[in-house]
Amino acid sequence: MRVIGIDIGLKGALVIRDKSGIVKCFKMPVKDNTLDLKVLMSFIDKVKPLSPVAYIEKQHPYPKQGVSSVFKLGWQEGVIEAMLYSQGIKYELVPPKRWQKYFGLRGKKQDIDKAYKIVKKKFKYLNLKTKRGRLIDGFVDACLIMLYGEENEKKKKKNKE
Repeated sequence: MRVIGIDIGLKGALVIRDKSGIVKCFKMPVKDNTLDLKVLMSFIDKVKPLSPVAYIEKQHPYPKQGVSSVFKLGWQEGVIEAMLYSQGIKYELVPPKRWQKYFGLRGKKQDIDKAYKIVKKKFKYLNLKTKRGRLIDGFVDACLIMLYGEENEKKKKKNKE
């Protein structure tokens, strides 16, 4: 089953496998420092035939995080949920700790390299760095969320049988 992995945030990403099984990464569409709703809806409309389910990183406030950024992330989560729902795509919200634990990550800064290695090992062909060599962590997180979602969907299917 194909799953859309979504890492929310202006530096977030959307990830899905195409019909041939190749993983495609897309930066979260942003315009004027907010989500570009038209581009996001176009993306969801295009991937609708590929995936009946999406896994979205659930947002929650972090210590020392400003009220404004918490509100923006919550708004983005709601917009994405509404767009998926309007297109008939089921979705599941996944707390970061859940998918990170699944991959043996603790959610710490030092886990970024470990997360990158997991994704790069699985998808050698993916370009996960900018032209300047910086890691695009939105791509890495979205890939891991997608992989977590695929495994979770397999478990659900197996439990139904």
